[in-house]
Amino acid sequence: SFYNGHYYSNKAIGAPLIALPLYWLSKKISLFSGTTYWPLHIKLFDMYFVRIASTTFLFAITGILMFRLLNKWKSSERNSLWVVLGLSFGTISFIHATMFSGHLIAASLSFFSFYLIVNILDVHPQSTKTKSCILAFISGLSAGLGALSDYTAIYLAFVI
Repeated sequence: SFYNGHYYSNKAIGAPLIALPLYWLSKKISLFSGTTYWPLHIKLFDMYFVRIASTTFLFAITGILMFRLLNKWKSSERNSLWVVLGLSFGTISFIHATMFSGHLIAASLSFFSFYLIVNILDVHPQSTKTKSCILAFISGLSAGLGALSDYTAIYLAFVI
């Protein structure tokens, strides 16, 4: 929202924090970034790029990781694919993946955190403790960013 010469977020701060470096990158690679005349279609492309890179990409990665996790838990590839397709097209997730939504960002990051915790529990004995610590740190960071993207995801972060 724009008020009194400043922009303010009317939602949780996590999604804009994720989008900010992406928006900066899109402005740096834009053809018209050095000019004062910045056409509307370029601004719309920048917003589209940010939405694809922040929300849709995270949703696609969630589907891939869910498929891998289900296969790890001895589900057939066919059943795993049906679960991922059901999540993708049978729920409201697909709608949130087509817009800049903190809800889907929080869900994706919370699932990433869960996925990493499952991988920490399956670390082979010959691997180092450093790998487990790095995975645990990334898992906590992912859960924290998920909670910052949608405040109700803090409950998931506590459970994970």
